Amino acid sequence: MICFNSSHSAFPKAQLLLAVSTSILISGCQSFEPEPLDASKHISEWEARSADTEAVRNFVNRLQKTQHGPVQFDLTDGLDLEEGELISLIYNTSLRLERLKAGIAEASSENAGLWEDPEFNINLLRITESIPNPWTLSSALSFTVPISGRLEIEKKRADAEHTAALIHVAESEWNVSLQLRNAWVKWSALQLEMEESERTARVLESIVESQTALLESGEIREIEAGLFSIESTSHRMEIARLQGELEQGEQRIKALLGLQPKASVNLVPRINLDKSEVTGTFAEDNLTLERLATEYSIAELRLKEEIRKQYPDLKIGPQYESDEGDSSWGAISAIGLPLLNRNKADIAEAEAKRDVARSAYEAELEHLSGQLFNLLARRNALLEQQQILKEQLVPKVDRQLARSKQLLEIGEGSVTLLMDGVIRSHQAKLRLIQLQAEESELNNEIRHLQGPTDRFREF
Repeated sequence: MICFNSSHSAFPKAQLLLAVSTSILISGCQSFEPEPLDASKHISEWEARSADTEAVRNFVNRLQKTQHGPVQFDLTDGLDLEEGELISLIYNTSLRLERLKAGIAEASSENAGLWEDPEFNINLLRITESIPNPWTLSSALSFTVPISGRLEIEKKRADAEHTAALIHVAESEWNVSLQLRNAWVKWSALQLEMEESERTARVLESIVESQTALLESGEIREIEAGLFSIESTSHRMEIARLQGELEQGEQRIKALLGLQPKASVNLVPRINLDKSEVTGTFAEDNLTLERLATEYSIAELRLKEEIRKQYPDLKIGPQYESDEGDSSWGAISAIGLPLLNRNKADIAEAEAKRDVARSAYEAELEHLSGQLFNLLARRNALLEQQQILKEQLVPKVDRQLARSKQLLEIGEGSVTLLMDGVIRSHQAKLRLIQLQAEESELNNEIRHLQGPTDRFREF
């Protein structure tokens, strides 16, 4: 602590300088306002979300004004996949978090490249000897003039980091779209499997009833009649399992939409997604590659910035001095000399990071190219399996089942053959549903890998 003696003439000057500088600092500083967490309030807001709210309608209205074509959004006939994608863009938890993280990069971009704050210093000494004016005062205000040009590069790098953050948000939106579409297909396939299992269970139950009369008349043995009863019970267990998986699938979709588990939503099943054709713009449209390319440009700007830091900035400003009552004004200036350090460590680190960024882009390009090839090969194999199943296996199984029923009705058939036909028909149709679902997921993966359409980017 410095104590001032008000009887000396130099003290008011020092006091005035300190008072002015303190006022300037206080007036330019931002104050803190706490924002405590409120879990119950957030839970209430979460429970109030629905597929048909003002926030959703306003978002759709904005899309209507910015998109090339009309946006279809009508919940009177239920919530379909495309409408679900729109809702996920608003409510999905991970997307809201990613957008807030992008706000950090935006804040850095808006405030990057600013000049350093001026530095004000004051030195106050008192001469111990008894003289009329024992105080010596010197003060200076220095500004850093960025003659090295590093601030311009810093601003460009911050802008590039903001761009990378926005691309990451778009990448996250595209990933959520992939997850939602796959979850929708799985849930829709379960719906069809449930319907097929219930149909088969009804067939088995009707056969069980018809076999009861044959058992009483002695036309079939008890062990044969019991086979259908066992199979019917097994199908009821299968239906119970599918019901549980359906509920889990619906909850998975609601979570991706950002809705709470008890939200009332009438989902419209869709198992067949449009076939994704391969385009020649894969490397340009894939969002992961675009983000990695932007991160490489950031690494280059970082290296350029570190190289510029070798060259010093100029410090200059006015200076005032009072010595034993005599006042004088002047200027100060200073500049660093790049002789020893020359920012070697940071430059070497920036060069290494640029190499890593280049390798990350090239590795991902190779990985995605190979993945695309594998997806196309798998899809071709699935299409061939579907063709065999639809054109050959299912018709044969249906004919065999019909023939078994006819023979049994005239007393020449076998209960075992009839049951075998029912089971094979059921399994063939379940397999067809599964193949359709797998094809849709592959189409979705190919669509995701190639990158979003321009329309999705505008979201």
